Amino acid sequence: MFRRRVDDDLSLGLCLPDMAIPLFALIDSQRAYLRQWLPWVDDTHSSDDTLAFLRQQLQLLAEREAMSLTILYQGQLAGCLGLQQVDWRLQSAKIGYWLAEPYQGKGIMQRCLSHLLALAFEEWQLAKLEIRVASSNLRSRRLPEALGFRHEGTLRRAERLQHDYVDHELYGLLHEEWLTSKR
Repeated sequence: MFRRRVDDDLSLGLCLPDMAIPLFALIDSQRAYLRQWLPWVDDTHSSDDTLAFLRQQLQLLAEREAMSLTILYQGQLAGCLGLQQVDWRLQSAKIGYWLAEPYQGKGIMQRCLSHLLALAFEEWQLAKLEIRVASSNLRSRRLPEALGFRHEGTLRRAERLQHDYVDHELYGLLHEEWLTSKR
């Protein structure tokens, strides 16, 4: 199994079909919290739904169109992150992430995202990464800001969550900006 160590407490693992039951259990236990920000939560009703998603992600990885990773904190499944909608013509991708509420406030996601940035820019040789965050999700908005992403604008009515539209803040980071920030 593909696993990358981030630090003593954290590792990232490839989203594989054998994770369907524990991943669904985590999503189900966090359903009320996650559905505030993620539209797919209400469409995830069983571990079979999660299994179908994981199989789709493996296919997208094989085609180099996406890469989904699980976050393990002290050996416990804590959330997911990854590259989505990879566009090889533009050498760009979108980053998506979520973390179960009990694991928040520990710097977990920032450390994992830093690791993902290195993977995307160094190994996948991407030129630009984007993060879109619901405008009202202040905690999540702090992550791209802390990692050197530039605010590129507000996308109005960008997503529908729980029968209401939300705006997104668009953040972007270019490869050369990331290199400069590492110095």
